[in-house]
Amino acid sequence: MITSESIQTTEANDIFDPLYQIQIPEKELNDLFSPSLSPEQRVNDFGAVTKRITHWLETAHMIAFSIEQSVKRGDMESYSVEPLQLACNKMHPLIPLLTECIDEQEELEHCRLPVTKIQSEWSGLQHFISFVKTLIEEANEKHMLRTMMENILIQVDDLSMMIFQFQEKRHSDPEKKEDSILLDIDNRVGPLFTNVEKVYTRMTSSNPPEDTTGLLTRKHLLVQERWESLRIEIDELKIELKEDRWLVVFRQVADQVDDMMNGLDKTVTQCYTMIHQIRDGHGMVTSSSSTTSSSSNHTSSTSSTTTNTTTDARTKLRSVEKNFEAKYKYYTPSITKMLLMLGNGIAARVSRNVATLQRHEAMLARWNTLKSTMDQLRKRDLPDIVVVEPTLSDNTHCWSRLSDRSDSTTGSSNWKDLISSTTPTSTSRFLHNKPSSPSLHFEDDRSKSPFKFNHHSPSPLFMEDKVRQYRGTSPNGKRTTSPSFYARESFNSVGSALRPQSISPSHSREDDMISTKDFRSQNNNSRQQTSATSRSITPSIRRSGTPSMIPRPKTPTSNALRPRSSMARITNMTRSESPFRSTSSTTAAAAATSPATAYRPDPKDPLDKQVALIVNRSPIPIQCSKKAGTADGRYYFGNELTPSLGGGKKIYTCKLMTYENSGRNKVLIRVGGGWQDLEIFLLEHMNLIG
Repeated sequence: MITSESIQTTEANDIFDPLYQIQIPEKELNDLFSPSLSPEQRVNDFGAVTKRITHWLETAHMIAFSIEQSVKRGDMESYSVEPLQLACNKMHPLIPLLTECIDEQEELEHCRLPVTKIQSEWSGLQHFISFVKTLIEEANEKHMLRTMMENILIQVDDLSMMIFQFQEKRHSDPEKKEDSILLDIDNRVGPLFTNVEKVYTRMTSSNPPEDTTGLLTRKHLLVQERWESLRIEIDELKIELKEDRWLVVFRQVADQVDDMMNGLDKTVTQCYTMIHQIRDGHGMVTSSSSTTSSSSNHTSSTSSTTTNTTTDARTKLRSVEKNFEAKYKYYTPSITKMLLMLGNGIAARVSRNVATLQRHEAMLARWNTLKSTMDQLRKRDLPDIVVVEPTLSDNTHCWSRLSDRSDSTTGSSNWKDLISSTTPTSTSRFLHNKPSSPSLHFEDDRSKSPFKFNHHSPSPLFMEDKVRQYRGTSPNGKRTTSPSFYARESFNSVGSALRPQSISPSHSREDDMISTKDFRSQNNNSRQQTSATSRSITPSIRRSGTPSMIPRPKTPTSNALRPRSSMARITNMTRSESPFRSTSSTTAAAAATSPATAYRPDPKDPLDKQVALIVNRSPIPIQCSKKAGTADGRYYFGNELTPSLGGGKKIYTCKLMTYENSGRNKVLIRVGGGWQDLEIFLLEHMNLIG
C-alpha cells in the first residue's frame, strides 16, 4: 500500500536521480544583488540562473508525469511524491527572488517575460503534484478494498470448509458430539462481518471510489453473494444442532415415560392376575357347595390349610391394590404432563423427524389404551371383587383349593390376556342382582377421581354400607361376632383411594384421551388438574400408608421376600402401625434398593436424613446435593449439564414437618409462593432429571 512514509526502493530512487543531478542556483541568484557586478555581467548571470531553474522545472514535471502513468497502469505500489515535494520546498524561495531582482535592477527589466514564464510553470508543477498525490491516495484506497475483499473471500471459504468437514464427521459418527464448532464460528465470524460491513459502506456511499474497469463492483457483488451463502450455512448448522439437542431431550423424556408406563402395565397385570385367581377360587367354592354333605367328614382336616390360604390371598390382594393405587396416583399426572410437553415440542420443531413422530404416536396410543384399562380396573373390577370378599371371608373353607399363585407362571403375563377372564362370576352376579342391593343406585353414589380422565367410582360410604350388609348376617342365618378383617382392609384401601368430589355429569370419556391436536396450544386445565393431584388427602379418608411406601406381603409358608417392582417398599402390614418405618430400617431398605449414586445424608441432621430417604426411593433419578456451609435446609436439585427443557441445577428450600400423633415425618419444599410435598415435587419436575 502506498503511503507518504513508505521507504523508497532502488527503482523509485532511479526516477528522482535526474532531479537530484540538477543543482539549485541559490548562490548564483544571491550574487546578482552584489553592487560590484557590472550591468552586462549581471544580465549574463541572470540569464544563466533562469535557464537552470527552467530545466529543473521541466525535469520535475517529467517525474510527476511518470508517477501519474505508473499509478494509472496499476503498477504503482511503492512510489511516493514525497521526494518531489522535498525538492520543491528547496526551490520555492528562489521564485520570489527572481521577481525581486528584476524590480531592484533596472538593467534586468527586459528579462521580466522569462521570469513570468517560470512563475507560471512553478504554479502548474504545484497543481500537478497535488493531482498525482490525490491519484495515489485513490489508488491506495482501491488497493485496500481489493485486498480486503480478497481476504474476505478466503475467510468465507475457510469457514465453509470447516462447516463441511464438521457435517461429514457428524454424519459419519452420530455418537460424537462437538458443539464447540459454534464457538469457533462465532469467534471468526465477528471480525469477518466487520470487514464485510466496511466494504459495503464504502462501496455504497455517496462518493464511491472510481472504478472505470468495474473490477471492484464485480468483486463486491461476489463478496455479498458468498457472505449470504455462508450466513445461511451457519443458520442451518445452528438449527440442526438445536434439533439434535431436542432429540436427545426427547429420547430421555420418552424413556422415562416408557419406564413409568411399564411399571403401570406390570401393576395392572398383577391386579388382574389376583382378580382372576380370586374369582377362580370363588368358582370352586360355588361348585363345591353342592357336595358339602358328602365331604363334611373331610372339612375338619383341611380347615387350617384353608385359613392360611385365605389370609395369604387377603394380604396379596391388599398389597397389589396399594401398589397399583400408589403408581396410579404419581405416574398418571406425570405421564400426561410429559406427553403434552413432548407433543408441544414436536409441534414447535422446524423439521419433522419420522422416528420421533412414530414413537410419540405409539406412546399416545399405548397410554390411552392403558388409561382406559386402569379406569376399568379401578371403577369396575376392583370394586366388584371387593363386594365378593365379605361372603368369601365368612366361608373360609371355600379357599381350600386356592394356592399361592400370585408369583406362579401358569397365569397370563399380560393384563390384555387376563381382562377377558375377569367377568363377574355367578355369585358376584347374584350379589349385584339382589333386590335390596344398593348397586341399583351405583351411578348416584359414585364420586369423581381427582384426575381428569377418571369417571365415577363407588364412594367409600356406599362401600362400607355394602360391607355392613353382607357381613351382618352369616350364610346360616346367625349373626357373626366380628366383621371380616379382610373386608375392612379391602374396603378401606379402595375407598381411601377414591376422593369424593362434586362433579358435573357433562364429562365424557372422549375428553380423557390425548390426541396430537392437543399439542398446538397449552391447556390451562391440564395444569390445574396436575396441581389438583398434588393435594393432600383429607384425614377422614387417608390411606393406611403413604403411596411411596408400598407394603409388600409375606407368604405364610416362606420367609423369603418376593421379587419387588421398581416402586416396591417393605413395610409392616398392620393397620394400626405408622405408614413410615423407623429411621434405621427405612434407611437400610432404601440403601438396599438405591443406585450407586444415592444421596448420603448427614446422620446428625433429621431433615437431611428424611430428604435422603425420599430422594433415594423416588422412581425419578434426580440428583440432589445440600448447599455447602449452610444449615437452613437449602438443597440443589438437578444437574447443570442436563440438556433438557427448562432443566439445570436449581436451589430450593426444604423444611421438616413432624406429626407427633402419627409418628411420621414429611418434607416440604418451597415452590413459588407456597410449600409442596417433596415426593410430589420430584415427580412433577421431570426436567430436573440428571
